[in-house]
Amino acid sequence: MTTATKYSLAATAGVLLVGSLLGLVRQQELVKLRTEQHDLLLQADQLGVQLDSARSLPLSKRSRDSADLKTRSMVTQMLVFAKEMDSRRLQGSLSDLKFQKRVMEMNQRLVALSPPELQKVIAALLGENGLTTETRVNFIGSSILILSDSRPAEAVALYAESGGLLGRLPLGRHVISKALSRWAEQDPLAAQGWMRTHPDGYPGISEHDAQRLILAGTVKKSPALAIALLREMGFQDSSAALRTIVEEADSLEQRSAILAALREQKSVKSLNESLETMARSLKGESFETVQAWLNHSALNSTEKAHFAAGLTYATTQQDTGHWIDWMAQNLPSDQLRENVGNLIGQWTQQDYLAAGKWLTAAAAGPAKNAAIGTYAITVAEYEPQTAVQWGLTLPEGAERQATLQAILRNWPKKDAAAAALFAQEHGLLPLTK
Repeated sequence: MTTATKYSLAATAGVLLVGSLLGLVRQQELVKLRTEQHDLLLQADQLGVQLDSARSLPLSKRSRDSADLKTRSMVTQMLVFAKEMDSRRLQGSLSDLKFQKRVMEMNQRLVALSPPELQKVIAALLGENGLTTETRVNFIGSSILILSDSRPAEAVALYAESGGLLGRLPLGRHVISKALSRWAEQDPLAAQGWMRTHPDGYPGISEHDAQRLILAGTVKKSPALAIALLREMGFQDSSAALRTIVEEADSLEQRSAILAALREQKSVKSLNESLETMARSLKGESFETVQAWLNHSALNSTEKAHFAAGLTYATTQQDTGHWIDWMAQNLPSDQLRENVGNLIGQWTQQDYLAAGKWLTAAAAGPAKNAAIGTYAITVAEYEPQTAVQWGLTLPEGAERQATLQAILRNWPKKDAAAAALFAQEHGLLPLTK
């Protein structure tokens, strides 16, 4: 586990433990909590554990095995700390800065434990009757979450043992999701086999959610195996499960492996759906890199059209003009209008100046005409005269007339006189009130 991961997990655990313990105990339980805390302090003393709140107690002889003592000490300290948190909640002192610092220190110590030590801590917490349910859930959930990073199989098994406790809360869903996907990333078949033989082992999530988590983890190890498992799992909505696989593929190599597996299965529908999802899931790759991958993938015209249909301004950004040029070179003219229109429309809404600059320099042809039509219609809402200028650059005919009519429909209502004059000049159908 890296240092960054440890601190991230410590911060997460700290938030969970403090945030989820609010409202745990009623005022009349304060005396009981203080009594239990005192008993735990005595237990800490017997183990030879030195705590800030127990410094006045005499230390007993330390003769136990050091490894076992470390684990038992950690458990005792957590129990003492949990009782103190409950008491502080009743007193309204959880926000004390010194105490918050101690929360973080406690959780950093928890993160530093080895997997076997964590397992012992979790087992002890499961057997401890002196904790509120919420406190137990948060400590156990945080511990399993930490364990899932290095020992996901053990984490899943421990979750199953305590799932009735964890599964009722949002934390439980987060814990099992992390553990299952991490296990599938390390050993997909083992994770899938465990899920099949333990149908009730993951309360808090549905069976299909568990299956999708396994698919998501499997992609990191073997996209082809993920596709094979998809067929075995028998999803009612296989398209949604396939999207999970494609969206988790975070490299061009993984996407190529998915395409190869789908082609081997001769699943044309799934292949086309995946290409659209791949286009929607581009994560900052440059146009040049993705174009080279497309050329290497040897897509046919239909496949290219499906990829183009998935492109959005959210993924193309500063390369939007390049992608429209790519469409002009790779899509048949009858498919250009919709695909180019969708992309230029989104671009115009987000940055009409940049879209107009590209349009000015674009080469003449069907793609530019499709872009002009959508651009003009989009800007008509706030710059109708600019829209008219662009609309009139289209060749005379049905396409230009339809564009001008659409500009009229989008004309600002506050400028009705100019709209009426425009309609009269170009023989357009007047707008109905």
